Amino acid sequence: MDEISLKSDLLKQRDELVQCLQNELVDVRLQEAENAVIMSDLRSRIQEIEEEKKKLRESVVDNSVAHLQEELIAVKLREAEASLSLKDLRQKVTDLTSQWQKHLQVCHYILKHADIIISRNFLMTVVYGLYRTKRIVL
Repeated sequence: MDEISLKSDLLKQRDELVQCLQNELVDVRLQEAENAVIMSDLRSRIQEIEEEKKKLRESVVDNSVAHLQEELIAVKLREAEASLSLKDLRQKVTDLTSQWQKHLQVCHYILKHADIIISRNFLMTVVYGLYRTKRIVL
């Protein structure tokens, strides 16, 4: 009776872990979508800047020092913004990769130790029961 209870608890814990990992995967995919939107916005901004640059080239060139200094400041500001955004995205990717690796380690640990506790016959009984109730197809 205790063995069945223990096995039931282990299966429940495994199901909770699977649910937790699925939730984490949803969060990661949501973050990826948000990152894609940010990247799209940055690409759009780059295109706007390139169009502005093209218009400036086509217009009469003003070689005054003040004008060149203003343009240089604007370019450096845009470069700094782009660099900061890229650094932030890289950090997010690094964080997500680290979280994913930790979750994989936990899964491997649980699966490794679950084989020790749950007997092969019990697993076959569960699979056969699911097969008979048509919850899985072999």
